[in-house]
Amino acid sequence: MSLTDRAVRRLVTAEQARRALEGREFVVPASIANLGPGFDTLAVAVQLYVRVRVTGVDTVGRNAVRSHFGAVALEGDDYVARSIRTLASREGVDYPSLDLEIASDIPMQAGLGSSAAATVAGLLLYDRLAGPREDRDLLRLAATLEGHADNVYSVALAVDGVHALSASRDKTIRLWDLASGACVRVFEGHTDVVRSVRFLKGDRWALSGSEDKTIRLWDVRTGRESWRGSTTGRVMSVAASPDGRRAIAGTYDRRVLLWDLPSG
Repeated sequence: MSLTDRAVRRLVTAEQARRALEGREFVVPASIANLGPGFDTLAVAVQLYVRVRVTGVDTVGRNAVRSHFGAVALEGDDYVARSIRTLASREGVDYPSLDLEIASDIPMQAGLGSSAAATVAGLLLYDRLAGPREDRDLLRLAATLEGHADNVYSVALAVDGVHALSASRDKTIRLWDLASGACVRVFEGHTDVVRSVRFLKGDRWALSGSEDKTIRLWDVRTGRESWRGSTTGRVMSVAASPDGRRAIAGTYDRRVLLWDLPSG
């Protein structure tokens, strides 16, 4: 079973897309949330904006986003297009190719959330294109697509070569689709820095270790915790046997601990 579901479940025609999008503009403000310690508790919007306007809907091409930035050179990824492509793939929506005109007052890599604003603009555009769904939580999706909020301490590559895991100071683990660069799933539950993460059992499970003094086993397909073990010290590293039956952890208080993992 694939870790992500890419089956096409809905077709959006060019006419439907035109009615929903053509000529519309999506405007999202910058935020001070990334300026440094303390600012992330305020996340105040400022009067700098990214503006995305749909200038064309292709009658032939499908599932492409062509972004035009005018005279401004794009530095890094196109987060607007990435949001649209990722949600369409996740929800199985086949859509006509789009032409976008993107303008931004927000300086890049300046702590004012230029990538976050572009991500949100793409989500709003997709929501208009595909139509609203009760189970589509745009706020949560934005947090997922934006990536880790703090330093990454550990990464692991899946056997399939298509997915990867990352563990961060932001107390989360994330599953990534390497082809698109998008975050597929967020694993939440640790209450302190996650120092180490590993795939095991044919990529079906993930094992993590945290400074909250626990190691945890996660179902990669759902992101849910299925087991945990406790330690007396902050966990700095974890590993598992090739058959996935045993886990080992190294802790800050100079101990090496071994567990038998549940079968399944």
